[in-house]
Amino acid sequence: MAVGRLNSKKKELDISSFFLFLLSMKAPSPKACIARMPLLRIAIPFVCGIVAARQVDLPPMFLLGAFALCAAAALLLRSGVYLLSAAVFCGMSLAAFHDRRAAPLTAPTQVCELEIDRVSRHTATGRLTARYSEERQRWEPCRHALLLRTDSTLQLRSGERITAFAALSPLCPRQSPYLSRLHRSGIRTFTSLSDRDIISRHPPRLSPLRRAVLRHLQRLGIDGHAGSVGKALAAADRIGLPSDLTRAYAHSGMSHLLALSGLHIAMLFLMLNIATRWLALFRHGQLLRGAAAVGLMWLYVVAAGAPPSAVRAAVMCSLLQCSLLRSSSTDGLNTLAAAALVLLMWNPAAVNDLGFQLSFTAVAAIIVCHPSLPVRRRFTPLAAVSDMMAVGLTASLATAPLIAHTFGYLPLWGVLLNPLVIPLTAVVLAAVGVWFLLPFPPLAALLRGVADHAAAQLNHLADATAQLPLSILDVRLTWGQTVALYLFLGGMMLCKWYFDAKKKLPLHL
Repeated sequence: MAVGRLNSKKKELDISSFFLFLLSMKAPSPKACIARMPLLRIAIPFVCGIVAARQVDLPPMFLLGAFALCAAAALLLRSGVYLLSAAVFCGMSLAAFHDRRAAPLTAPTQVCELEIDRVSRHTATGRLTARYSEERQRWEPCRHALLLRTDSTLQLRSGERITAFAALSPLCPRQSPYLSRLHRSGIRTFTSLSDRDIISRHPPRLSPLRRAVLRHLQRLGIDGHAGSVGKALAAADRIGLPSDLTRAYAHSGMSHLLALSGLHIAMLFLMLNIATRWLALFRHGQLLRGAAAVGLMWLYVVAAGAPPSAVRAAVMCSLLQCSLLRSSSTDGLNTLAAAALVLLMWNPAAVNDLGFQLSFTAVAAIIVCHPSLPVRRRFTPLAAVSDMMAVGLTASLATAPLIAHTFGYLPLWGVLLNPLVIPLTAVVLAAVGVWFLLPFPPLAALLRGVADHAAAQLNHLADATAQLPLSILDVRLTWGQTVALYLFLGGMMLCKWYFDAKKKLPLHL
């Protein structure tokens, strides 16, 4: 008995000493980890500069001069402080020039040409493309983002062009958080329309490539609600989507499927890399394979109308393909920061776009919480289901505070649908992709049946989930509460990062 108690005490001592050893191990500091990601170090102050430009009103030329001086000092002195300052002033100057171009318009009632972008019940966002000048008796082209308010007599459709009598007024961001978000994203003008203001309505102005894609997709023959969802999934064509079906997808947490987003581009990126593996047999085959995958992916994005969510995902996949060509173990956060820099340099106001915030927040959380997913060697059905559940739960938790702050509700059951939703979406995309690669009439019936059945199952899942009790939770967070939650989640991720680094260090007991 004495020997047993001695052995148990020795075992307890060994376990406690083991945990004390783990806690005493020196892991790489967050500063050392960030030092391996130079683009992330530039992206953070660059974004801070864009945000600061909204609060501080400085002349754009002054900011541009400060950026030039800091950049020159960083090159001559090789100072990291001047480099960070140059990144801040670069973001501030780009945002200042963008705000200068997006100044609000004020004009009396006149004939205008409007192009509708997104429709949400009695409001829509769009662009003013031309105004008719009574003095000069001609059309004056312009390109200005605006908000449209409509009454119950006017139903707008995404993409259509309208000629109407419109009076332009500055947007007042203090009326609601929604208007404040639109103001920060670059929309500074609004107008009100009714059915009696409309002069003429025209279908969307499509490029020849997109027109050919939609015409070829129409030959496949998928119709009804399943066909409208299939067209939205494969070609970002949401014109035929009924409002009740769109609401069901939103309440079930599946609304991201109806927008051509990172999920669709990631599936396409994987399919293209698998389909072009045979190019590796030729000389410089890996280069040909990468060029073919990236080129076909961007061709698909352009054919789908180049929505911002698809462009964001395509930029990140292109950078990932470049790192695969160089066979480098690139860091996911560094690649994400590079994509953010490219997009924000093109449009600094995108930092206030909800889609930009949701997509980059979700991807960053997935990269930090699941860094081993892309390098896993062996996949089993159980592992695939658990990975989809884990990734869906991570993305949902990371974006939940932002969704609650913006919309005032949270879909609760969408995470559990990921093991069913993702394969069904892949089936629709694969069937449409085969139809574009092999447009043979004998295959049309088979591919139409596969795509129609998969899309119908998605509709059934959305309807059934939206009718479940507690399908949505009414929660509205203030801006302070949202920031506090993200600080808490960021601290948890930093802790996980720290202890994961400890686990990678060798143990010598």
